[in-house]
Amino acid sequence: MCLRVATARSLGITDKQGAAVILDKPGNWDIDRFSELDLIKADVLTIEKLIAEERTQVYGFCLLVDYGGFGLSHLARTPPSFAMRLCRLWQDVFPARLKAVHIVNEPSSFGNIFGLFKPFLKQKLLSRIKFHGSKYSTLHEDIDPTLLPEAYGGTGPDVTSATWSDVILACDKYFESDVKFGLVDMDMGAGNGAEHGGKGGVATDSLVGTFKKLET
Repeated sequence: MCLRVATARSLGITDKQGAAVILDKPGNWDIDRFSELDLIKADVLTIEKLIAEERTQVYGFCLLVDYGGFGLSHLARTPPSFAMRLCRLWQDVFPARLKAVHIVNEPSSFGNIFGLFKPFLKQKLLSRIKFHGSKYSTLHEDIDPTLLPEAYGGTGPDVTSATWSDVILACDKYFESDVKFGLVDMDMGAGNGAEHGGKGGVATDSLVGTFKKLET
């Protein structure tokens, strides 16, 4: 099941500004079993679950991206079209204010990785990205270390992909109801009204949701 090996999950904590922290570990992507679209679908379920919380609607999200274990095989499966799709999801489709992005454990090839995403990132989001390497002390300036897992220099509990998948699966009836009422097509067209469900050149295939665009 893709959810049990999904790269993204909620840590159940907030940063010092109140934004919900999502941990994303691209290096956990099993490229032999799951496609790029599988990862996006899992991300959508995580966002749908968290955006239902009023606090998240107000304070938004904080994305902690751990590139540990991300190798050349993963990079080969990350074409510009996939990078563009992810950037559009986070910036234009998800009804979430992405308030901060913290990147840790960048590999030596990170320049090539970031080069794929940078052309599709808006200046507002670019200004919110911080690179920490393996120096978690700078990460602690924005996220209380007593809340972070030990892997990031903290003393808080960890949340595994399997644990988070159980949380998502427990909301199965909620997602069924969400699909039943008020579907909005999430096609990602380029300059063709994509954010309002318009068809375009790059689509998220069968992704659907009840997303409403928020000003950030």
